[in-house]
Amino acid sequence: GVGNLKSSTLLKRVNAGDFDAVPTELMKWTKAKGKELPGLVRRRRAESEWWRDLANKPVVEEDQRVEPDTVPVKTITESKQANGAVVLGALGSVGAAKEVMTQVQEANGLFGSAIAMAQDMNFLIMVAVVGIGAAIWYWRKQNLEKHGI
Repeated sequence: GVGNLKSSTLLKRVNAGDFDAVPTELMKWTKAKGKELPGLVRRRRAESEWWRDLANKPVVEEDQRVEPDTVPVKTITESKQANGAVVLGALGSVGAAKEVMTQVQEANGLFGSAIAMAQDMNFLIMVAVVGIGAAIWYWRKQNLEKHGI
């Protein structure tokens, strides 16, 4: 574990730059609860071979390095999630709006309409759906601008 690694000879060899000793030190890390595990033996052999191969490879010169691929940047209108949130909000509000309009027409006066709308479950659902859709759209827009994904 990490606690054992902190005081290990393996870490001391790596920190001292004695990289030739690392494969031998890796092979000491093949036990769990005092019992040698065949899977750990295979893993440490593979790691030791990898370490030796790495030591024999030449250092890549600066002019030989390859630039990583760039992440394509999408606009908010190209985001499937943002567009889905807008569509969901629109669809959810159409049905609720129809019902709300019926309620509003039946209510007497402006004050009565406002109270009737505030008490109507369909209106509250419509407001919630539109609000959630707007929040998803805004969150996605922020992520697109920050991370480009």
